[in-house]
Amino acid sequence: MSTYSSWDGRVCLQAIHPPPQDKGLSRSNRFVPLALTHHRRRFQGIRWMKPATRTWFSCVAAAAISALLTAGQAGAATVFNTGVSASNVPLAVGSADPHWTVISGPGVTTPFSAIVSTTISAYVDPTDSAWIWTNAAGSSGRNNPYTFRTTFTLSAAEASSITLSGAWAVDNFGSITLNGANPVGSGTFALAGSVIQNFNQLYAFSITGGFVAGDNTLDFSATDTGGAAGLLVSRLTVSPIPEASTLSMFAVGAACALLLSRRRIRQYAA
Repeated sequence: MSTYSSWDGRVCLQAIHPPPQDKGLSRSNRFVPLALTHHRRRFQGIRWMKPATRTWFSCVAAAAISALLTAGQAGAATVFNTGVSASNVPLAVGSADPHWTVISGPGVTTPFSAIVSTTISAYVDPTDSAWIWTNAAGSSGRNNPYTFRTTFTLSAAEASSITLSGAWAVDNFGSITLNGANPVGSGTFALAGSVIQNFNQLYAFSITGGFVAGDNTLDFSATDTGGAAGLLVSRLTVSPIPEASTLSMFAVGAACALLLSRRRIRQYAA
């Protein structure tokens, strides 16, 4: 009668109580003479980790990854593309835009809701937004800029830790400001000239600074030089930037997950 130990430290008498069949191990690894167990543990690293320790590693990995995902979802303000309803469905031509307002321009004495305007064949036509102007025909205010505004609210924490990104097009030219100032970030914040390229494609932008706690204003100045006119803002998204502590937690979780995956690879390769 011989005494054996499996790799995880269980000791039994083979003749009386045969060791359980560990499906993840090859036959050579299921039964190890007790005298060799210590040496096998020395060289197999995490593979011989106790169940409680393996559970701890798994929990840390899961918690860290969950923290990063939660940071990417929680607390982001809501912003709306041009020409959409509260449920982000594009509105019909002639509808008042509930989120965008004309605040200045030729003949504008009192701010009023922008109007969903006609989309001509030369315009870029995404499915998540619609063109707007001061009227449905897009036919007023030649050679003078109109300013279109949307407002969104941020907490103090959000104001210092978000990115606002999107894309836009204009007939004919215009620019973007945030809270009355030039945006901080990257991408296209101004389109110049009376060229078809300004309205037959989208131009991406990303704003990373200049936000304030409370109400924030995102303004688009748009000038038409003749013919149809319009402004389109698409793909607007507010994304929280993960804090350094969250990124560190994710790094720890990723390391734990890597160690656990290496253990499983060794286990099944044996």
